[in-house]
Amino acid sequence: MSNEIQKSNPMVVSYSLPNGENITLDAQTVRNFLTNGDAKVSDKEVVMYVQLCKAQQLNPFLKEAYLIKYSENQPASIVVAKDVIIAYALSRYEIGRDCTHEERRNQGKGRLFLSAE
Repeated sequence: MSNEIQKSNPMVVSYSLPNGENITLDAQTVRNFLTNGDAKVSDKEVVMYVQLCKAQQLNPFLKEAYLIKYSENQPASIVVAKDVIIAYALSRYEIGRDCTHEERRNQGKGRLFLSAE
């Protein structure tokens, strides 16, 4: 798709993954194949989902990100898969590096720490 179409329609997004695969997401594909739950997702929720997938280079067809909406009265949840978060943390981890005092102090506050042991 041309960049002009993408700029005028934020619900159509094309991007490349690190492995070279090209992903194109549009609102209809997201609604038909990539949503979970019983309620209908809004245009705003679809835009947020496709833009997250693009920004983080996630493949929603491999379930690296989920768009979940259970009720019309509640907003949809966008969830990134646990395996993606762990892979991200491992890619940033320096093997053999000791934790600093500040890192040890912050353990248990929603931060992920890996031990080289």
